[in-house]
Amino acid sequence: MKKKRTSRRGSVYVLVLAAGVVLTSMGIAGLALVRAQRAASDQTEAAQRARLAAQSALGLGVRAITLDPTGLSWRSGATTGKLFTGMAIGDASCSAFVTDSAGGNLSDSTAGRVIVSGTANVGGARQAVSAEFVPAGTAYPVMQRALWAGGAMTLKGTVYADSPIGSNVSVVGSGAIVKPQVLAPTTSGSTFSGGTGTTTVQTMPTSSVIDQWAAKATPISFSSLPAGKIENVVLSGGYNPYSTSVNSAGVYVIDCGGSAITIRNCRISATLILLNTGSFSIIRDNVLMEPYYRNYPVLMVKGPMTISLASGDLSEASLSVNYNPSGAPYRGVTDVDKTDSYPSEIYGVTYISGDATIDTNSTFEGVVLVGGTLTTSGTVTIRTHSPETAIDGFCSITGFKMRGSTWARSVN
Repeated sequence: MKKKRTSRRGSVYVLVLAAGVVLTSMGIAGLALVRAQRAASDQTEAAQRARLAAQSALGLGVRAITLDPTGLSWRSGATTGKLFTGMAIGDASCSAFVTDSAGGNLSDSTAGRVIVSGTANVGGARQAVSAEFVPAGTAYPVMQRALWAGGAMTLKGTVYADSPIGSNVSVVGSGAIVKPQVLAPTTSGSTFSGGTGTTTVQTMPTSSVIDQWAAKATPISFSSLPAGKIENVVLSGGYNPYSTSVNSAGVYVIDCGGSAITIRNCRISATLILLNTGSFSIIRDNVLMEPYYRNYPVLMVKGPMTISLASGDLSEASLSVNYNPSGAPYRGVTDVDKTDSYPSEIYGVTYISGDATIDTNSTFEGVVLVGGTLTTSGTVTIRTHSPETAIDGFCSITGFKMRGSTWARSVN
């Protein structure tokens, strides 16, 4: 008897169908992978295009600030300045911004460091690059002069200086002995031992420079000064006898409100800014003034001022005052005694926007600039010490240089 043969066609069909499903699934998975790879590739390409566009935006931003180095169009008083937004570079939408490196207002300084940022968006890809830039400044030529006035200069007594002095208007010697060369459109009188010469009008800082410096200063209330006097005290970046507030850069401002201020028998290791000084404002007797930072001005006065320093030293013993307490070192040294002495002089850049008188035995080491008229008498000595670097407000900003190792890239 023969066995009945079993049919395998159904099983084969099932196997073929299963294989087809597997192959189809593999195909679908492969297509999905291809799509994912293509999307990733597209995103990578978009990111690359955005990165290149962001670099271009940064370059255009730097060009914008270079074309306007003084910042009239972008130092608007805000912490962030928009150089441009939504600019098309290829298929990217680009923007450029500038911010103050110290986080302050851009208008605080025309010579402050800035950070320029360029951003670009391509599709969903966003790239940003930034770098810090330092203004390249050239000091006004007048910063090479010992003494200069924007108005007429009248010289009496004796003037010693190791570089030329002069005026943008005229210089008159009235029974004077003037050792340095004198430069001015017109000169008259005697005696000019160093000779005379004519000169073109020299660029001077404007009174607005004082306002810029005042904006970053720590205020001292005029009412906190006993009888309107700074006397028998020391003021520095780490020591303020009139308030618990100190300025780490050693910059202080006093608005005199039209009243006369007297500064005498004191040591000031700071940049002192005096606003709205009244007639009879004076710095006299034994005073040592020097900036807390060497590349800062030492004295800026918006208004008139008389400087009448005495010969001899500022003596702790004579005045029973310690002028180098903790927080106010002198040449790196502090102590608690009252036996030290200090030279009586003004060291650094002095700028008086109004009229000035300098007399008695006043000694300076630096540069003295007067916006108005200037009269000297007694013995005035100026040892020229030009700033090592261009000082904000006393220089022409000609461009910007990137600060090394500040280039940065971010991805959002």
